[in-house]
Amino acid sequence: SIAKEKGIPVLISTGIWPGVSALMANKAVRAMERKEGAKPTQIDMNFFTAGTGGAGATILSATFLLLCEPVRVMDGGRQRTKPPWSSNKNVDFGPHVGIKPTYLLDQPEVIMCGESLDVPNVESRFGTAPGMWNELFKAIAVLPASLLSNRDLMQKFAVFSLPIVQIVDALVGSTNAMRVDAVLEKVPEEGGEPEQRRVSSLVVHESLSSCVGQATAAFAIEVLRGRVQNGVHFPVELNNENVDNILARVKKGALTWQIP
Repeated sequence: SIAKEKGIPVLISTGIWPGVSALMANKAVRAMERKEGAKPTQIDMNFFTAGTGGAGATILSATFLLLCEPVRVMDGGRQRTKPPWSSNKNVDFGPHVGIKPTYLLDQPEVIMCGESLDVPNVESRFGTAPGMWNELFKAIAVLPASLLSNRDLMQKFAVFSLPIVQIVDALVGSTNAMRVDAVLEKVPEEGGEPEQRRVSSLVVHESLSSCVGQATAAFAIEVLRGRVQNGVHFPVELNNENVDNILARVKKGALTWQIP
């Protein structure tokens, strides 16, 4: 790449998710390999943010825009698409958050994690609170894509909704939770039902907006200290030392930190 030729290190998608979530996937996959002696067959990425996480109209308009995008998934080693805000799951985000519903939403790390970690099935889901926001997104997802992809209109709608959003945020807080599961389906030698083995990474912070800044800074520090190789990289492609250094910075202030 041009960056590599010019001796410049470049990192792409370096926030909390995408960003740190890819490092969580990396850790879960490596732990599965150590534990079971095999790569997982699936990665499940799930994210939850209370209200707007303190990001206000920004996260609302971004979500509206994503709702017009087909959701890219890895299915059997191939890239496929599914409808946005569908195939919901109930996910346990630990004692600080509890069990929350999440829905398919496009996430740029899905394909990179599948290809870089050599895992054939990868999906990403997101949910929020209160429940009325999830229902609102479900209704919006059926609107014409031409309407949802209108950035100016979606931003205006998000700003129009801001007074209600601010009231809701004051009630529900701004917690951000991420859970990434590496799953291995094993078929017993004597036959019968497959056995499912699971290794999980779980991280919870009190505020989305704060931990996004914390994560972005953690990646930037790694670059500024000359520890990232020249060229263009996604977080999942970083070496073990980079991963450990970045995670150590993001761990500060976390409410829950379970990294295998």
